[in-house]
Amino acid sequence: MPNPFVYDFKRTFLRFSTIFFLIIFSLAGIGVSYLVFHFTISVNESTYVKINDVAVYFNNNGSSEIIGYVFNNLGNPIPNAKVQILNANATHIIATTNTNTSGYFKIESLPTSGYIRIIYNSQEINETYSPSVSVTTVNSSTTTHHHIFSLSAVTPSSSNSVSFSTTEFASAFTDASGSFAVYSFIIVNAHNGKADLIVASTEKNANLSYSFTNYPLYQPASIIVSASSQNSTVNSNVKTLAISNYIQTFTISVPSQPEYINFELVQNSTENGLTSLPLVSSLFYPHSSAFSSIVTSAISNAGIFASFFPILMFYLAYTILAKPRDSGALLFLLSKPVTRREIYTNRLLGGSLTGVVAALAYALVTYGVIDYLVFSVAGVSVPINVLLLSFAGIAIELVAFYSLVLMLPTFIKSAGANIGLSIFLYFLFGIIWDIFSIIIGGPSNSAKVSYELDYFNPFGIVTFAEYYIESPYTFTNSYGVIHLPLVILSSALWIIIPAIIGLQRIKKIDI
Repeated sequence: MPNPFVYDFKRTFLRFSTIFFLIIFSLAGIGVSYLVFHFTISVNESTYVKINDVAVYFNNNGSSEIIGYVFNNLGNPIPNAKVQILNANATHIIATTNTNTSGYFKIESLPTSGYIRIIYNSQEINETYSPSVSVTTVNSSTTTHHHIFSLSAVTPSSSNSVSFSTTEFASAFTDASGSFAVYSFIIVNAHNGKADLIVASTEKNANLSYSFTNYPLYQPASIIVSASSQNSTVNSNVKTLAISNYIQTFTISVPSQPEYINFELVQNSTENGLTSLPLVSSLFYPHSSAFSSIVTSAISNAGIFASFFPILMFYLAYTILAKPRDSGALLFLLSKPVTRREIYTNRLLGGSLTGVVAALAYALVTYGVIDYLVFSVAGVSVPINVLLLSFAGIAIELVAFYSLVLMLPTFIKSAGANIGLSIFLYFLFGIIWDIFSIIIGGPSNSAKVSYELDYFNPFGIVTFAEYYIESPYTFTNSYGVIHLPLVILSSALWIIIPAIIGLQRIKKIDI
């Protein structure tokens, strides 16, 4: 005789409606993946590539040269990448070389300004180079993911400058748009509290100080100031790195949440003495601004499809308990050597496992396709926590709602009334609940109230899962009401309490 649990699982899982829903879920996952790819990567292909570089331009006494370093989004050098120097109008190639095994290149006898083009594996990036200007300018620029202060600067003795090109997979970088600074930085490959910092500077004999803060440090000032009077980086968390090469890579400790990183370069020039440059601040994303966009887009698009998933669960509850009780089939089943408790338990577990498998199929397909698309163009993988939290949120939501609607037939015999009440609960928790938060909290406080009300909503776990998915990638506000122990307790109670009530009721009701 087959195991009753296995039998009920087969009855719920291996039926046309369930298989149909699973196919729809999987297709939805593929659709979400391509929507995310289109809205984040396809529309910005030039910044979603595998190539980054920094270059230092020297123009002294009529002699000019460029040294550069080409690396991928994991901070590893790219050997044998083609490097071309083009004229200022980018109409013809002046010089060509390839990076060495360490990712470095050097080109001499250049025009005073022009373009650097780097080509690798059918991808290419372009950037301009030019001497530093003789005046100091400080620019503040705001983009979708970054609010960055950048500077254009020059030391009196030369017109050397730094240029760079980086992808959206950098966790932080200087913004030198429209200007050519005397130092630049790029942070990539942030994971497990560490990251690679690539620094390019026109000075080898210098110290680079940096710190992480909750706000950008910015001080409009003359580019050349006395180091003793420069106090803008006074911070107990300031760390200092010795710059001994024009291009240098460091491994630094980084925070797990988005913060501002602030840099200041102190030069020790034999001609000009100790000089200090103004602060450069950038918003640091532990997993890069690219993943901030990808994760935000994935949650937005996935939420549209995931909102329909609970329909499967109240349909299962209707077909395996509500309808059999109404038609008398459940009474016939009790004539067999099986107890009411066993019937309810097996159908609770069988339907719950169906929900878990459905959630796993959707999460795996969505994550797998997104990861494949991102890796194919950028050479990096989507963090695994996105898959795990997405699966956990949807699976717990489905099991909690199933536990609730499976309890209804123990109170109501009519199959029609059961399906009607299940649909009402679906709309109550899925749509009307959000209206309550607006009514109670008003426009200014609705987000906080919504989080509070989600503890009393079986669908609330999805909202909490989205919060924990997004928090490492962008600034999120929990309003002081999201606490992991309460999230776990709330989710567990939404599963356990209806299950216990249903088990007690099934023993007493008139089948």
